[in-house]
Amino acid sequence: MDEVDDLTRFLDEDFGTEDVDLFEFTSEQDSPLTQLKSIILSLDWEITNETLQDLNDEIDHLKHLEQFENDKVSQVYLQGLDKIGHYIQTEGAYAHPNSIKLLLTLYYDFEKILSSEHISGAEITALLKADVRKFKILQHQIAQKHGTTAAATEEVA
Repeated sequence: MDEVDDLTRFLDEDFGTEDVDLFEFTSEQDSPLTQLKSIILSLDWEITNETLQDLNDEIDHLKHLEQFENDKVSQVYLQGLDKIGHYIQTEGAYAHPNSIKLLLTLYYDFEKILSSEHISGAEITALLKADVRKFKILQHQIAQKHGTTAAATEEVA
């Protein structure tokens, strides 16, 4: 089955966040994710332009930290968080409702990967593939909402 056909079957999919517990991994104060977690928690409570700008700034900072700079998994998660953050900032109240849900899920899975001592490479790969798939579905959902092609949403999402 072709990837686009597979994704379009799920255009109405809702990204439930029932399994996302942002307090599950209590990071240490010196963790590089402490500030990002604070921003994500703020966004979960109230979405403001200032908090979205803080998100963009913090992700840019993390992308250039030595421990993340050459880590492909971390870069994928940071890039996904960045794209969704920019999309929400651009669209404001008109952003697709699944965008904030996916932002929370991406952060949760990223923190899980970094915080879990005994997570296997296969588990990391499975999480990453599932999250990339959700990201692609969100791109298609945004395209449907705006009546555009998925390629056009790559710039937005």
